[in-house]
Amino acid sequence: MKKHESTWSVARYVILGLVVLAAGGAWALWGGDIRAYFTREAMVKAFEGREKEFYDQAEGVFKECTGTGKVTPDARRAGKAVWIRARLLPRSNRFEMNLDIDPSAGHLAEELRAERPEDVRSVVLLYPKSGRVGEYVPKDGSSTVVSQTAYEERVDVRIVDLQKHAVLGHKVFTFSPKHEITHSSERFEVLDMGQVLAWYAGLPEAP
Repeated sequence: MKKHESTWSVARYVILGLVVLAAGGAWALWGGDIRAYFTREAMVKAFEGREKEFYDQAEGVFKECTGTGKVTPDARRAGKAVWIRARLLPRSNRFEMNLDIDPSAGHLAEELRAERPEDVRSVVLLYPKSGRVGEYVPKDGSSTVVSQTAYEERVDVRIVDLQKHAVLGHKVFTFSPKHEITHSSERFEVLDMGQVLAWYAGLPEAP
């Protein structure tokens, strides 16, 4: 009996260890998203609807600099930035620009993100777009039609230094369309903002 009890005790420790490792792995995957979510929520509260103020400033600088050809040839980033996603949304009989702190902003390193208006040196403008590129047929047969439209997703990224009144970068990211889905309610393509975040984090710092 003692031998069996000893074996069971070892087995319990092994099982406990595996559970701890699994939990640790899950936290590594989900914990980062949870922290990013609450970080972004705190930023939204701190800016208190001032997204339009920073958007207007950055958009003004972008138009002025691109109109005169004054754009930094090699992309840079400068200080702490607020990431603003701009989307044209239908409102009754007109379209209206919807502005908010981009959901991916919470994933930025602390030294790169502006958590308060007074921290802002740069504004990163993000314009998500989509265009029809073809059609596909759902594999699960859930669609009542023969085919559905497939879209190509894009994000137009513009880095504007408000302090130096300069455009530091402009790049369009293209995400391949998803032609096959396993559930009819699934989006055609979820924007992989990780690509944009990695590109931005890897840019050299402007003086």
